[in-house]
Amino acid sequence: MVNADSASDTAKGEDDMHGHDIDLEAAMREFRRELPPACATARAIDEHASWDKIAGEAVHDGYVDAPDQFKNLVEAVLGHEL
Repeated sequence: MVNADSASDTAKGEDDMHGHDIDLEAAMREFRRELPPACATARAIDEHASWDKIAGEAVHDGYVDAPDQFKNLVEAVLGHEL
């Protein structure tokens, strides 16, 4: 699970625990393109909200049942692991 602290680290292009260079910001931009413009999840991404805030909005919008499922949703939409 990516949390707010690890999200900010990986967004800067640092390696994750598996040694993969992850650009979380690019992944979120790609994910954002798949969302309806007016949903709360999209607005949170547009506002550069924390990972936890975006995950909470995804619950509110009905994309996932719990915030800890958000990473799996993003990976499914993007077709690759974060």
